[in-house]
Amino acid sequence: MNTDTRTSCHHCGTPCDSTTFTRDGHLFCCQGCMTIYDLFRTSGNEEFYEGKAINTELDAYTFLDNYEIARKFINFSSEGVNQVSLSLPAVHCSSCVYVLENLPRVHEGIIRLSLDFGEKTASIYYDPQLISLRQLASLLDSIGYAPGFDLQDRQEEKNKMRTLALQIGIAGFCFGNIMLLSFPSYLGMNAADLDTFGAFFGYLMLLLSLPVMFYSGRDYLVSAMKSIISGHIHIDVPIALGMITLFLRSAWEIVSASGEGYLDSLSGLVFFLLLGRWFQEKAYRHLSFERDYTSYFPLAVLRKAGNGEWVSEAVQDVRVDQVLMIRNNEILPADATLLSAEAMIDYSFVTGEDQLINRTKGDFLYAGGRQIGPSIEVRVNKPCSQSYLTQLWNNPAFSQQNDTYRHLMINQVSRYFTWIILLIAVVAGIYWSWNDSSRMWEVISAVLIVACPCALALATPFTNGNTLRIFGRNHFYLRNADTAETLGSVDFVVLDKTGTLTSTRHAEITYQGEPMSNLEKQLTAAMVKHSTHPVSRKVYEFLQGHDHLSTASFTEHAGKGIEGHCGEHFIRLGSSRWIGRDEHSEGRVILEINGKIKGYFELKNALRPGLQQTLTRLASSFPIIVLSGDSERERDWLSALLPPDTEMHFNMSPFDKLNFINELQASGKKLMMVGDGLNDAGALRQSDAGIAVTEDISQFSPASDGILEGNQLINLPVFLDFSKTSQKIILASFVLSFLYNAVGISLAVGGLLTPVIAAILMPVSSISVVAFTTATGNYLAKKRKL
Repeated sequence: MNTDTRTSCHHCGTPCDSTTFTRDGHLFCCQGCMTIYDLFRTSGNEEFYEGKAINTELDAYTFLDNYEIARKFINFSSEGVNQVSLSLPAVHCSSCVYVLENLPRVHEGIIRLSLDFGEKTASIYYDPQLISLRQLASLLDSIGYAPGFDLQDRQEEKNKMRTLALQIGIAGFCFGNIMLLSFPSYLGMNAADLDTFGAFFGYLMLLLSLPVMFYSGRDYLVSAMKSIISGHIHIDVPIALGMITLFLRSAWEIVSASGEGYLDSLSGLVFFLLLGRWFQEKAYRHLSFERDYTSYFPLAVLRKAGNGEWVSEAVQDVRVDQVLMIRNNEILPADATLLSAEAMIDYSFVTGEDQLINRTKGDFLYAGGRQIGPSIEVRVNKPCSQSYLTQLWNNPAFSQQNDTYRHLMINQVSRYFTWIILLIAVVAGIYWSWNDSSRMWEVISAVLIVACPCALALATPFTNGNTLRIFGRNHFYLRNADTAETLGSVDFVVLDKTGTLTSTRHAEITYQGEPMSNLEKQLTAAMVKHSTHPVSRKVYEFLQGHDHLSTASFTEHAGKGIEGHCGEHFIRLGSSRWIGRDEHSEGRVILEINGKIKGYFELKNALRPGLQQTLTRLASSFPIIVLSGDSERERDWLSALLPPDTEMHFNMSPFDKLNFINELQASGKKLMMVGDGLNDAGALRQSDAGIAVTEDISQFSPASDGILEGNQLINLPVFLDFSKTSQKIILASFVLSFLYNAVGISLAVGGLLTPVIAAILMPVSSISVVAFTTATGNYLAKKRKL
């Protein structure tokens, strides 16, 4: 982009003169540009304004010109008004709310915008005759709020949350009304005291319990049935057994007019179990732990039609021999042959190797490569579903069901607990059938009710759920509560290098060559400040304090370098190939001023701050292995920084990493894999616990069991240690639960405990266990400063 900063609009870069709009000494081409400038300035959000420009025709959103794709995102459409809900991951503060909700002042086509700050989603009403969905998305992107478009499981996720909300609503409604109808029994009154109303209330409660039992609680019943059929008994079996016992006993008492039943306990149990599930789903709804290859490709690409025009084509409809246009920073969705003269491909997205690869006409390009530079044309060799990259998702690691659930501690315990309780109930029933047959069913019911594994069932999810909450406030987000238990049992740690141990943000930059004068430093700083490339930002930081000059012109050549004029001087920074220097200079940025090469800047990887001490601490408890897609050129550097005896493997492809994890598991290891890129996705999925490291939790992260913010990687040993502590808390709560069950069952078997008293003791035990696990977990987390 060529920009003359002296005569262009301060906001959008459009050429203008001094007769146009002015504000704070800046020129603006129109009222709209000046308005958005005012919005950012008054909201204290100018960091988004700098370098941005209102643009409603960004190429990145041309796929929205395809009606079949666009309509999947439009919730309502009529003449003159459309409504769309868009994910805006960049939203982070109240200033964002102010700017976004004032967008109708910027473009007349936007009728109304309402922002859900917690969900980071915007409900937007717009006039399609004045602004299209593509233009709307481009406008949002141009002011720093790039919308997210991801069709994967979008409707399925909506339906899942809608069903859960309905189940909770029905259970809550019925629970409240059953408690209200049970109020006379709480006061010691029985059906006879209420005359005909007693029987009516009983049947009404029974009617209200039906949707609770067979709709709201159906997941537990179905899960228990599947568990029994598969032969793997887990915690849902005793929960379902308790629900069935409560329902059948209550139905019998109401129909036979022998009591009021325990339907309030039944509906309360189901309601609170569902409520816990809702909070977990809601808390992590904006995070994506499950992704396949389609999540990383553009939704659509430009395809050359028979008449030579470029039309938008959905990625899943791309066919062999079609000609596609891949623009700057777009990912190649299928294996293809290069038709253009030259391309610069970045395969770091797939391999982890952070070097650009030059390709020429006729070369084969693999799916997953990102084009850096001018648009290129390619001819498709294989459809998306058969490309090199998607072979990774055909690996069994991505299709097999996760078997972790049945190996969790609670399910191993409940396997024996269920059979023991059934055996006790049968033996007690036989005993009382001989001694006092009139009390046999009363005793059996009391045993099954008092032994309802509520305390046992709640101990694990509440402890692990509390661990999730503690980790979450420290920017470590786990997929579910079960992952917390898995972390507590790992005995091997595998780490990716590039992007995990190292980070471009923390890379070190040095200058080699002729010493730069103060003027030359100012000229260089004036040039790189206009570029958003990570290396340019590093050079700008290196020259901090020398930004005193303004450029007359600036041009950025993607994948090559930057150039421009500053006064009478002409400055270029870029790759040796582009500058014209022949000798090998991999990883170096050449500086040329007025046609003379002054020297070069070199970017060197660096461990994240504090990570060396973290790895030393981690190595004291776990064997560590480092995997990298890079070459071995950094082996010596890494060896000096990593703990002694750390095993390192280089030149690892995504398949190599996945197979390596498989081999470790085959030898009996239970391991955690920590990675950051798509090249780690297979290994993350195959490992017992896969943790994705990211600088922004709302943006890209591969399929994983957890998402960890990069600056929290130094706390990994603390997280693992606390996971082990959580398992000790669960064991302690099991002891409490078993003690309660031992006493309660003994009294029930002896005929000293009626079903009414058993139903009262059941929630008391549950509350005590939940209070113990939560209080203990919070106390120990505070001691560890979590």
